[in-house]
Amino acid sequence: MSRDSDEAGQAIEMARRALAGEPDNPEVLWQAGYSIWFFSDALHEGVEHVDRSLELNPNSAQAWVASGWIRLFSGDPQTAIEHHSHAIELSPMDPIGYRPMNGIAAAYVCLGEYEPAEQWSRKALALGPN
Repeated sequence: MSRDSDEAGQAIEMARRALAGEPDNPEVLWQAGYSIWFFSDALHEGVEHVDRSLELNPNSAQAWVASGWIRLFSGDPQTAIEHHSHAIELSPMDPIGYRPMNGIAAAYVCLGEYEPAEQWSRKALALGPN
């Protein structure tokens, strides 16, 4: 996916403004942290905000999903599996539950474990065929 640098800059600016306005809101923290990580090279900053979100609300399945993706793309597939799995446990009927399932599948690919990667890919595809 190509990212327009102006749009990425706007996304980062909006995330930082949201954080300035609501620095202790767990939803703002994980969404802004994920956005900052996704649209910039500020991995540490993104992780910091997502982790703070999880401290404030450890029951947010979507924050655990965001954390799982950040961990996966920062080279920690085992933690990504743990975080995505926890998200599934917290919200087993989530209509977008294919997101953490895809994360688990991708993490297993990174670990070179292709059988569980295929199994999780099939689960994700069954839940979100589009």
